[in-house]
Amino acid sequence: MDNVQKINIQPPDWVGDAIAFVVLLSINALLRSVKSHIWKHMPVWIWSFITWVVMTVLFIDLNIIRKVLKKVLPFVDHFLSGISLTDKWLLVPLPLKLLLWALLSLGLGWQAWTSTKDGPLGKKQRAHALRMVDGLYNTGYLMQDECVLLKHILNEPLLFKEAVALKLLSCLRTILIKGETADACVPCRALVQVVRSTGNGEKGGTGDEWPAPLTTGPLQELGDVELKQMHEAVRVWLRATQRDGRAKYAALKEINVEIIHHFSRQCHTAKRKLVKQDVDMMVNSLLVKRLKEHIGPAGLKFNQYKMLWQWYCTVVAMVRPRCWLLAPCACSHTPFFCSWFSQINSDATVQKAWDERWVAGFVDRRESEEMLKQSGAGSVL
Repeated sequence: MDNVQKINIQPPDWVGDAIAFVVLLSINALLRSVKSHIWKHMPVWIWSFITWVVMTVLFIDLNIIRKVLKKVLPFVDHFLSGISLTDKWLLVPLPLKLLLWALLSLGLGWQAWTSTKDGPLGKKQRAHALRMVDGLYNTGYLMQDECVLLKHILNEPLLFKEAVALKLLSCLRTILIKGETADACVPCRALVQVVRSTGNGEKGGTGDEWPAPLTTGPLQELGDVELKQMHEAVRVWLRATQRDGRAKYAALKEINVEIIHHFSRQCHTAKRKLVKQDVDMMVNSLLVKRLKEHIGPAGLKFNQYKMLWQWYCTVVAMVRPRCWLLAPCACSHTPFFCSWFSQINSDATVQKAWDERWVAGFVDRRESEEMLKQSGAGSVL
């Protein structure tokens, strides 16, 4: 037993490298998994503070880092063993080290001082901003699809205040209100100011007092227009007049665009859209010829638009999904919307009839007579 020698077996270098690689991968996966919960909710100055601490340690002695690594991750120390960073750092003149350290300290202090302007949105702040968006919708400054987009931005938990504010401004610049972009509109701009504020919104608090959600706007400027029955009509009118509740006329071009857009959203038909000629047919046949309304160069009056909308609604109600066609009353309830059928089953939906062009659409009496002559016996109008 005395002749037995103790043999010191050391693993090869690649074993340590493999272990270090696995540990680093694990740390990276851990950091990525907690990124949304920790990193994104840290103030911006935290990373400057970490850099400042590292530089301070380097300013004192680089060997401190080596000693820490030996205690915590001893198998990683050999990566630094062949690097003479300490000697190179000692060659840097002391005044330059002091200047670099002072600049980092000033930068850290400035970021820490101004970081209250950034950071994640608070719960009260987000809730108040969402109420302001609802107010902008209820008063006619914004439409439903625009409000959905703004609320989606406000509800993103990983965005800081400034990033949210910039995204809101980007969306508002695409919206026209009375000839100007919405980011220049005071009520819409107030939404961005609430997001960028640093206080809790209470009077006498640490930050600015938050404005209350709006109660009046272009929608209320229109007056009594039976909003319950004409909710969609008023929204389309406001789009066509760029949210000007006091506008007396709407250009025919804008009315065409907004009615076509409304038809696409309501009827969800991909094969056959409403086109400009269809809306022109409604205006010319219903308003000009039938009702003897004069359409001036400025466009439609609001009362003329309401007449047009009432007739247009019957078309939407028929073509909208899950509505059924009642052939005997189709033409009697919707003048100038003539349809002809050849061997149509009673369970065919109107949307299919519209998409497959079984419904001819917006035609006048002369065109409908020609269609009947060409279709032959057994056709139904």
